[in-house]
Amino acid sequence: MYGILWSDVIETGDKAKSSTCETDIERRTCTRACFAFIEGVSIGAEALSSFGRLLRGDKDIPKGNLSTMLNTTLRRRPEYRYDANYKDRREFSKRIKDSFKAVSGAVGQSFDLSTQNKEWADFLNSVKVRDRLMHPHCAEDLIVNNLDLALVLRSTAWFHNMFSDAVLGKEKKLV
Repeated sequence: MYGILWSDVIETGDKAKSSTCETDIERRTCTRACFAFIEGVSIGAEALSSFGRLLRGDKDIPKGNLSTMLNTTLRRRPEYRYDANYKDRREFSKRIKDSFKAVSGAVGQSFDLSTQNKEWADFLNSVKVRDRLMHPHCAEDLIVNNLDLALVLRSTAWFHNMFSDAVLGKEKKLV
């Protein structure tokens, strides 16, 4: 899944940044691809973490993580039952932070995502672009200008790099 979603980011980003991009369609498509990557990787990380903890016999798995794992891992296995009505109501930024912690723990690393820097602030601003695009209230909400696109692409690259660091354990503690 990671490779497919990242390929979407690269391809749509190239199209959206090209000089022939005359409409918002390419910029909206790229923004959606970026956040599909971020959300897909985050959900996959929590599912991987929960599945590993479950296999190790850990009985103390948070309901959100267990539901995420069941919804993503067992979706195609109807013989398994899970709480289909459970909604992960954590704030988007909290889910992202939790996924970094989950994946680093799953691979035996210790990683604390820094939220006290410009990159995190940019990421939160890019989430506002996502929210505006995914939950529009008026036609103007669907406009993704070049500055919005640059912010989203920069934040996606940052997420990609930080996620790699979390898996590889490059940063032990970021504050």
